[in-house]
Amino acid sequence: MNTNRMTSVLSSLHEFRAAEAEQTGGKQWNWKYLRDQFEQKDLEGLYRKYDDTLRESLVYIYMTLLVLFSTVHIVLVIIGTYSEEVQSQSTYLSMGMYVLRIALPIILLWKCFYDPLKKKWFWMPTFVTFVITIDLVITDIAVPIFSHFEGIALRPAYSTIALLSIYIFLPMRNNFLAIFLGVLVSSIYILIFAFFSYHEDPLIGVVIASDIIYHIGVNLMGIYFRLMNEIVTRRSFLDRRACVESTLRLKFVKDQEERLMLTILPEHIVSKVKHDIRDLFLGLGSRISYNLRSFNQLYIEEHDNVSILYADVVNYTMVSTTLSPLRMVELLNELFGRFDEASEEYDVLRIKFLGDCYYCASGIPKPTLLHAKNCVDLGLEMISIIKDVREKRSLNIDMRIGVHSGRILSGLIGIKKWQFDIWSKDVTIANKMESTGQAGKVHITKQTLELIFDVGREYIIEPNFASQNDPFIMKNKLETYLISRLYRVSLSFLS
Repeated sequence: MNTNRMTSVLSSLHEFRAAEAEQTGGKQWNWKYLRDQFEQKDLEGLYRKYDDTLRESLVYIYMTLLVLFSTVHIVLVIIGTYSEEVQSQSTYLSMGMYVLRIALPIILLWKCFYDPLKKKWFWMPTFVTFVITIDLVITDIAVPIFSHFEGIALRPAYSTIALLSIYIFLPMRNNFLAIFLGVLVSSIYILIFAFFSYHEDPLIGVVIASDIIYHIGVNLMGIYFRLMNEIVTRRSFLDRRACVESTLRLKFVKDQEERLMLTILPEHIVSKVKHDIRDLFLGLGSRISYNLRSFNQLYIEEHDNVSILYADVVNYTMVSTTLSPLRMVELLNELFGRFDEASEEYDVLRIKFLGDCYYCASGIPKPTLLHAKNCVDLGLEMISIIKDVREKRSLNIDMRIGVHSGRILSGLIGIKKWQFDIWSKDVTIANKMESTGQAGKVHITKQTLELIFDVGREYIIEPNFASQNDPFIMKNKLETYLISRLYRVSLSFLS
């Protein structure tokens, strides 16, 4: 089992490395290839939500920078014109434009206002981007235009910020619209430079040419950043999705492993040994075989005051010869499935079943004063279950059940295939109670009967004189009784 496990681990590691090598290829960072992957995997909608979350942080950064720059500009205007006796109209216009430049983006990008509209209309990010860009451009070029008519030549100050806002900060996702808007804004600024800022400059051609080259460079830089940012974001989304998927797969595998262990071992043993089992799988060299030999010695427990129940299907051999293998398996599966449900209800731990033999114990792993009652009540319930199956399937079957109370040892046995089991003389006695009992009744010893009497239970009880001829019962001087069903009678004969 350890070899198979290590082979599986190595195989998984090899597949992981192969996938990692594939992902590091240049093709994985191709913009068109990534877009095709998102279309094929139907991830575009999920990616947009992821991208919107990232863009929120950029919007906050943009708003901080815009407020900072505009505030500094307003302060400088106030300081520069403070000494003048009469403030010019362009000064008041500048301050009004700066306030408008801050106010409109804050209103449009305010979370309480923007988020509901974005959910309602998918085109809202594009609309907001256009409006804020128009606001930036108009508030920036209004002062130079107005100053031109006052005979003052001023240059707009926010052309670079407007372009970077379009390509980097504002929430519009469409790259072609962003390029169109960037070219449009650059063209507007070039026209303002040519007809208002430098129209009287003798070197206007050189100045305008340099501004055109500068704006082309800013636009190319913005386009490059935008495309690279999308590539990195899409790649990180795929990597993060793969990481989450791997985590969920690992959790699923762990859950399946634990469920598989719980079908083999009791829960209290699983909780103790699962870490050690993993250590065994990851062990090195000769330590593995040593650990395997000593493993079962670590989880042997002694339990006092428990009750053991053995159950066997009467006429099983005869029925197995008349039923097909499939129907026989279906019969046992129904019986033992219902027995397991009843065991959980009565707080009895199923140990295992061998063929048609089913045995369990109450009082482990948690001690209880009602262990004898639990086993007897479970035995009566099992008789009721098989009666229902007998009538439903028209089969001549019944249950023979034996219960004894005492002490046991429990733990794991085996080196390569672990099994949970119980041992002691009292386990042997419980097994003998089953084999010497009667169909449709629970065969118990006097020790179990006294415990039932102590907890105030009342049953139909009769001594089992037929079992007194058994050599084992005679040798151990056992007094045994048969219980058929719950009933309100006196137990005075015990005294």
